[in-house]
Amino acid sequence: MLAVAVAASPAIATFPGGNGDIAYLKIGGSSLAMRAIAPDGTGDHQLSVGASDAVDAEYTPDGTSAVIAESGHRRGRIVLLDLATSDRTVILGRRDAPGQPFSLGVSPDGGSVVFCVFARRGYRLYTVDVDGSNLTRISFGTDDCHADWGSNNRIVASEEIQRGAQQVVTMAPDGSDREVVETMPPPEARWNVIWFVVPNWAPDASRIVFGAQRNRVYSDIFAIDPDGANLSNLTGTRRRSEYGPLFSPDGALVAFTREQPVRRGPDAGDLWLMDADGANVTRITDTERRDEYSRSWQAIVP
Repeated sequence: MLAVAVAASPAIATFPGGNGDIAYLKIGGSSLAMRAIAPDGTGDHQLSVGASDAVDAEYTPDGTSAVIAESGHRRGRIVLLDLATSDRTVILGRRDAPGQPFSLGVSPDGGSVVFCVFARRGYRLYTVDVDGSNLTRISFGTDDCHADWGSNNRIVASEEIQRGAQQVVTMAPDGSDREVVETMPPPEARWNVIWFVVPNWAPDASRIVFGAQRNRVYSDIFAIDPDGANLSNLTGTRRRSEYGPLFSPDGALVAFTREQPVRRGPDAGDLWLMDADGANVTRITDTERRDEYSRSWQAIVP
């Protein structure tokens, strides 16, 4: 967790299918690693094979590969990892990247990737084909990040607006046809932590989940229809923050990160699971002095 204005970064997405592994970012001190774990908490393993500097991962729609963002000095790169062979193919090299890519999303046909970079004037979204061609900026005059590419071929993202307020927006893959789904009020000056709003489509694109601070310092998990109707709070816990939710491929569950208080040092974020309506909350990981951020849920496709 980062103080003042930052926490729970990358983008997250879910595609229809059976429920496979959950990819998550593990942060322990200065150490970063992309890992994967089964929904029942078993089979925890490193996902970013051969890449200790991985900062984000996103499963492809068929669940056979993962797109991974690797950090670097000033510029990072994006690679495609074959989960069966561990072979890696560079999608966007460090020389071609417009900055440090993170917050990945994959198109429903698996042919393109949307990602975020931090520019001098804020966050910007780009798309690139998985063969490295057609690098395109899709944010102009808007401070966009944390994009998820839904099965309806629309991108949902968060946009920072005046006074640090954030809103959930949807758009066409080229950045046009923007529609505001929900606007969060600006943060209060006394808050020392502001969580990024990180939205995620349901597998059928019928709902959007996101974590947000709505008039309180703690972040809750909310669900909403794409047209802004039927906003519901799925968590609402006291004195704890939940963030980074993502739907399961079958649409029945939501994985998320909950900040757990510890006796010494900063609170740690563990992975949790609940029904899509907020019921039956269960814990997946239990670690101290380590944060786990849910990133992507693998779809098992016959």
